[in-house]
Formats: sequence, C-alpha cells, structure tokens
Amino acid sequence: MRMGYHLYRLIFLIVATMLLFPSCRQETAAPPDNPALNLIPSDAVLILESDTLANFLGALNHAEPLSLLLPQAGELAGESLLRRAGVVSYHQTFRDSYQYLMILTTPDRDNPADYQRMVERLTGKTGRRTERKYSGEIIYRIDFERDAPISSLSLTILNRFLILSPSPILVENAIRLQAEPPLKERIPAIGKLTRLRDHSGGSRLLVNLESVPKLVGSWLTSKSDQSLRRFNRYGEWAGLDLTYTSQSVVLNGPALPGDTVNSYLNIFTRQKPVMMTTARNLPIGTAAFLSVGIDQPETYLKLLSDCLGGRSTGVERQRVIARNEKQTSMRFVEDWKEIGFNELTLAWIPADSAGPDQPVVVVAARNRSKLFSLLEKWNSKAEISHPQIDTSLCQAECQPMAIERLPLMLGGGWFDQVQGSWYAISDNLLILADNPQLIDQFIRHRNENRVLITDPLFLVMSERFPSRSNLTGYVVPSRVRKMVKEMLKPELVRWLDMNPELFENIGAISFQANSRDGSVNHDLAL
Repeated sequence: MRMGYHLYRLIFLIVATMLLFPSCRQETAAPPDNPALNLIPSDAVLILESDTLANFLGALNHAEPLSLLLPQAGELAGESLLRRAGVVSYHQTFRDSYQYLMILTTPDRDNPADYQRMVERLTGKTGRRTERKYSGEIIYRIDFERDAPISSLSLTILNRFLILSPSPILVENAIRLQAEPPLKERIPAIGKLTRLRDHSGGSRLLVNLESVPKLVGSWLTSKSDQSLRRFNRYGEWAGLDLTYTSQSVVLNGPALPGDTVNSYLNIFTRQKPVMMTTARNLPIGTAAFLSVGIDQPETYLKLLSDCLGGRSTGVERQRVIARNEKQTSMRFVEDWKEIGFNELTLAWIPADSAGPDQPVVVVAARNRSKLFSLLEKWNSKAEISHPQIDTSLCQAECQPMAIERLPLMLGGGWFDQVQGSWYAISDNLLILADNPQLIDQFIRHRNENRVLITDPLFLVMSERFPSRSNLTGYVVPSRVRKMVKEMLKPELVRWLDMNPELFENIGAISFQANSRDGSVNHDLAL
C-alpha cells in the first residue's frame, strides 16, 4: 500500500480515538523552540513533532497496536536522513483532499539525487527529476512511473531544512514562511501548549481541534458526516506527547478550549472531576461507552446550552425542552439540579447472545428519592403514546418515559442516539433505552455482578487513570467493527476488509479527561 495511505490511516486512528479524552498540567519553563515548526503553514490540521523521526518510526514499528498501520516503519527508521529532528504536518489542499508536508533538519546542502534514490528504493519505482525556481529557491519535482505508490514528490533544500511534500503548494508555502513570524506567534495556542508541556523531546502530536471535524467528515458517509456536524466544536488546539511500549501507545497532554462558549471543553473548565461509577454498572461485554462526570448540574446544563448555541442541535434541543416543560410542568435546570445527577453515560451493550450491541443511556443521581418523586410527577401530567410492546418479557419494572428525548436534553447531540422511550430505576440509576428488554438485560447483568469492572481487559486499560474524571471512554474495536464500517466511505471499508487483523490486534482503547487551571488534559491508551 502507499506510504501516504498508511500515514493517512495512522492519523485517522490517532485523531478518531483521541477526541474523547482530556486532563491538565502545571505550567513549566518553556522547552527550546523547534525551528522546523516555523516553516509549517498555519492551516495545519495535525502536526507531528519528533526529536528524530527515526526514533518515532522505530517505536511505531515495535508498538503492536500501530505496527499494522505503517508496515514500512522498520525500513523507514533505518534511513540516516530520518535520524534528524523533523516535523510532519497534514493540510487540506482541496475540498476532500489532504496532504502531508515533511520538514527535516540537514547538516549541509545535500544532493537532491540522494533523496530521489531513497524514495525510489522505498517505492520500488524510478522517477524523473525536474527543477524550477520559486522565490529565489530551487524546487525539485520527482515524477514516478504510472503504477508507483505516489505519482510525484516536490522538495527543496532551504538553509538547514529539507522540505518535501506530494503537494508543490505546501512546499511553496513553507518557503514563503522564512520571512514570517514563528508558528507560536501565528498560532498563540501552540505557544501556550508548549509552556504547559512537562518535558521537551520525544514525539508530540499537535491537533487543530477546530479543523478535525471536517477532516474526519471527509472519511464518513454523508449521513454520518451530518451527525458529526451536529456537534459544534470540541476545543481549540491539543498537544499530546506520544509514548510507546511493545503492547501499548499512550497519548497525554493538555487541550485548550479557546475563547468561545461554543467549545465543548468550556463546559468542564469550571467542573471538578468526579468519582466515576460507570464500570461498576455497565454489563461485561460492553462494546463502547462515553461517560460525562458532572460536578455542578446547574452549571453543566447552562454551559451545555451555550456550547450548542443557535445551531441545529441547540435549537432542536431547546424546542424539546420547551415542549417537555409545557407537558410535564418540569423546571428543567432546577429539577435536575435537585436530582443532583452527577454522571451521564452512553453505552453500547450486548442485547442478547446473537443480536447486535444496542445503545442505552444511564443517568446516576445523588438524590434517588427526588428522582423517584419527580418521575412520578412528570408521568402523571403527560400523555404518553408508545408502540405496543410485550413488557411481560421485561422482568425489571420498565415504564414508558413521559419526557421526550431526555438523552438529548441532558447530553446534547451525541446522546440523541437513544430516544429514551422506556426507563427503569435501579438503586440510584435511571436507565433509558428504546427497547424494554434491553433495560432488563442491563439490570440482570448488574444484579449478577457481571459488570465491566470484572473484565480483565478493561482493568488493564483503566489502571493508568485516576478514579475521578470529567470524561471517560472505552472502546473494544473488535466489537464495534460493524458500526464503524457503516459510518465510513466505501474506499475505507475496502481497506479495512483487506486488513481484518486491525480490529483484532488492538484489544481496547481507553481515554479520560480531567480539567484544571483553564485547560483539559487528555489521556489516551491503545
């Protein structure tokens, strides 16, 4: 497969899994600037910074979860050129087209023919080199044979840097940036992330969180892309240090919410991490979950409304809240503050021994008696109309829910995958689903102590995280294979079908977010 294609998949996995995980750091003395960063255009979506790309690729080659994504890592790591400090960035070049730009430090003005021979050796194809001048610098273009993994590559040797990319426009942009301010001045968030960093050196991934939804959306079907766009914006920039062992890949570092209330991270900068109980309640075999810890329900609900704003999801949510308040005499923010709900979870759990995993939403409440009394009040005032379902198959005390689309009201668009037509209360938990038998399955597993915290795989992944959190997530790739493939465009589905071991070899992905001092630190482990 193409080098760029595998790099594309690596970035896809890192970004798609990273987006749900935050925590925070003290400011320390800023490490030295990496001068190669200053030639990166400001429109970068992703920036991988490494003390030497050879070390990064060598670690990648030995990290089992990611070695499948870039099989050439071992061969690439052997190149002397890559033993120098480097930066790789990823940019949108056309509507749904993205390309990378690589910048490496060089001791001398090297011979471009050496780089051409290196690329020819890696691709197994020969190329024809031409040259032209741009802004006083020579740009070399290598055009490869028709069936080569890459069609062309542009490069220039600029002072102490080798700059190369399949896109000549990106090379030209880097040349122009010689006379521009440093990257941390063009993007102040990167300067702040550098000051928050605990150490310099190694490998770090900088992520433009404002641009990621468009990038991920370019890989999705139109229906899935529309669902993604219902979520406004996660944050501004994140800076994640990468650590590798033979069995895991770990990303850790702060993310910045930015100055706008439309940032999801802004919800948590004023919320203390809370004790998470999700794993004690979800059934063993849960395919994936996202759990939100809520320290102050009133603050959380108001900031969630600010985040969703006047866009389609926010407008629809406010309409739903207004209808429910009229039908049930609910005082939305005040009532849920009195209930003291402190955890909200969306999970895909096993429906039965043969059927696919199905979503449920679980609400944990501090005040169980208030939850009971308010649900009785709301149910008595609302006229509930549901399809006729044989509830005799549901051994738990399932009831039709008077409140329309409660998951949307409490969690926003991510949680709207469950309408919440049926509910049951078990201890301090409100369990919502669109199938009463699914609620029964949930409660039966919980009563029999067949819960996620007894799963050895989950325990291994959760050991590195504290018990208190603002966001916690967990995904078992082998169990979400069908769900993921239904979201992706056909060309990506074909690639996944050609690499079935990818889902099996990544045992689990876990993540957590904890806020402090205006930023949110992300922990992600594969």
